[in-house]
Amino acid sequence: MVWKRVFALLSGEHESLPRAEFVATLEAEGIEYRLIDVLDQVLRLEVRNLDVDVLAARLSMTKLICEELAVTRESALNDIIAAVDGIDWSFLKGKSFVCRLIRIKTYGMGLSKYQVEKSMGATILKRIYGCAKVDVHNPDEVIVCVVTGNRAIIGRVLCEVDRGSFQERRPRRRPVFHPSSLDAYTSRLFVNLARAPRGGVVLDPFCGVGGILVEAGLIGCECVGVDIDEFMVRGSIVNTEYYSVRSIGVVLGDARRLSFRCECVDAIATDPPYGRAASTKRTPLEELLKKFIECASIVLKRRKFMCFAHPSWIDVSDYLIDQGFTVVERHSMRVHSSLTRIIEVVRKVK
Repeated sequence: MVWKRVFALLSGEHESLPRAEFVATLEAEGIEYRLIDVLDQVLRLEVRNLDVDVLAARLSMTKLICEELAVTRESALNDIIAAVDGIDWSFLKGKSFVCRLIRIKTYGMGLSKYQVEKSMGATILKRIYGCAKVDVHNPDEVIVCVVTGNRAIIGRVLCEVDRGSFQERRPRRRPVFHPSSLDAYTSRLFVNLARAPRGGVVLDPFCGVGGILVEAGLIGCECVGVDIDEFMVRGSIVNTEYYSVRSIGVVLGDARRLSFRCECVDAIATDPPYGRAASTKRTPLEELLKKFIECASIVLKRRKFMCFAHPSWIDVSDYLIDQGFTVVERHSMRVHSSLTRIIEVVRKVK
């Protein structure tokens, strides 16, 4: 299968997490890729065996996935139109299309959106001699020009991620709410960073009212939840049933003493309690995390991944290594003025 050049238009919510999620999801789905360039909110790649519908159904911090048609060295109007004029537009014959200019942050502010889109459309129509038409309301194809840095990247939209669906599943819209719950975007992010395979078993040993379980189940994983609080367990059961996700079960239990057989889990995604909105049941947080990591190393399959978070003032790096994990990546996420969350992505190597 030939390599195909694509680019992803990422959300601007975090500097590194959208890019990390996209790469992790490719790996979870077994999609071969080669990174070409990392730009502000744009990731350029070559891929094989790409299934954009599967990616679009999984990702939470990506807006568009596009086939790359051309890249300019400068982002002036003349450069953009020259690039458009050099593209083979035969795939548009017999179709309708629309051109869109997307400016990342303050890049390309000197460009007129109207002028760029009009000039692109006119150039395309000229190249294919009236065999296509412009339709701004319901086009067959959307052609985008994304300006980031000093470059313009021209592409054909392959899919758009339905990010609005995550808003519909925000914590206060779930049947059972708890203030410690992650939002749906971040819950899905944890699942993807853990490289959770569709059809595989995903464990959340601090499941709370089931936000991560819901997001894992919606992409086709078999979910197992554990929590030490009976209210949380009942809430998790209600929420997973409400969203009709596939759940092996949610049980009352202790993440420090998981009663599962060894190496039975394909991925772990979890947000342990920090002792604020969610209680640690009087256990010092550092001790809780160490015991959890020890149990995780027993139940997680070899070479599989775990994504979890902890406050920035705690360092578990040495303990992860002691328990047979290697750190794949680490991200810092500010929650509010007194809490910065560290998101750890680790892999079990022994």
